[in-house]
Amino acid sequence: MREQRAPAEGAPRRFLTFRLDGSLYALPSEHVLEVIHVPAVARVPHSPAGLLGVAYLRGTVLPLIGLRALLGSQGDSPATATKAIVLDAGQQLALAVDSVDSLAAVAEDAIETRESELSAREGELLSGTFRSAAHGEVAKILAIDRLLGAAFAQQPRRKRQ
Repeated sequence: MREQRAPAEGAPRRFLTFRLDGSLYALPSEHVLEVIHVPAVARVPHSPAGLLGVAYLRGTVLPLIGLRALLGSQGDSPATATKAIVLDAGQQLALAVDSVDSLAAVAEDAIETRESELSAREGELLSGTFRSAAHGEVAKILAIDRLLGAAFAQQPRRKRQ
C-alpha cells in the first residue's frame, strides 16, 4: 500500500464503511482512491479464485478482486456486486462489494484491536473493529494487505514435462 501518514495526535482516523453479505466492513481511507460502479470485466484464464478479472479504467488496467472469495465465501461474480472500491496497493486494484455506506471518523481509543475481542469469522483477517455511530453496529476493519498477500502469494511453478 502507499505510504501511510499517521494521524495527528488525538485526531480521529477515517474509514470507508461498506457492506458485503450483510456485514459491515471498513477500510482506512488513506488506501481508498475512489468508489465506482463495477466496470465491465474481462476474465483471466487460470487466475486465482479471488481475481474476478481485469477492467479498463481511464487508461489503466485494473484488477477486480472479489472480496467474497478473499473472505472464503462462495458465489462471487461481477454481477453480484454493485460497487467497486479502488485502492492503491502498490498498484491500483478494485474490490467488488455489495454497497458503500459512508466515510466515518473514529477516535483512536474507540478502535478495538485486541485479537480476543475482534470476533472474526473464519477467513476474515481484521486489524480492528469499531462501533459505527451511523449504523449502531460493529464495523470490522479489514487487514487488506494480509488478505491480498494470502490470496495472491507467488506460487512456485510446476516443471513442464
